[in-house]
Amino acid sequence: MSNAIQSIAFQVRFVVFYENADPKLSYEHYDPFASFTPVSRADGVQFGSTEEMIEALNAVGLPGAEIATPFNLAPYAVTGEILRALGFRNV
Repeated sequence: MSNAIQSIAFQVRFVVFYENADPKLSYEHYDPFASFTPVSRADGVQFGSTEEMIEALNAVGLPGAEIATPFNLAPYAVTGEILRALGFRNV
């Protein structure tokens, strides 16, 4: 796959679930005209702590503390490379 295709940005909405006190980060493709439906926990990336998740998000240029805020439904521009760097598969 070419670098041009891999670096195309698209909008997602992140959701943080907590399982056994550890955060699990999930996302869904953002569509401003569709109603919000919670994403599946099964597709998320588990982190050892909220701080670890925030650091991982910050490391790829995303506002980690903002995304970790409860009920944050803001869209964020990402690429497949960013999602893979966070640990997401099948991007």
